[in-house]
Amino acid sequence: MKIINTNEGISVTKVKMIRPENNPKNCDLDLDVDWAVEYIENDKKPLEYVCTLETLGEFHLKFAVQGHVGLKSMEHFKKIQDDLSHLIMDKSMTIMVNMLNLTRDTPLSMESFSNISMENKTQITLHEFN
Repeated sequence: MKIINTNEGISVTKVKMIRPENNPKNCDLDLDVDWAVEYIENDKKPLEYVCTLETLGEFHLKFAVQGHVGLKSMEHFKKIQDDLSHLIMDKSMTIMVNMLNLTRDTPLSMESFSNISMENKTQITLHEFN
């Protein structure tokens, strides 16, 4: 794969993950992944994409990332499409692995909650963005 030297931006607008109910027991998991990047041509700019990842084997997972790619032109897109698809897939794989780590089962001890005092809690204030 060649490196793309371009100023186009790739953004993520939606992420969807459907994971199995049971987590694998093995911490080192080899994931065989079937992937595809579909580009949705429309009159709008930037170009939309959907990257789907589906793991095969013991740990079956479906994952999708939707976003936009800012391009100079469709002619330029046709020149870089293969490399761009690999970059989107790589970024989607990174997001998927991070989400798997965030959503795995984590044992919690109720005893640890009984020692928390109000003085030790952090106050979080949410502000509405206009």
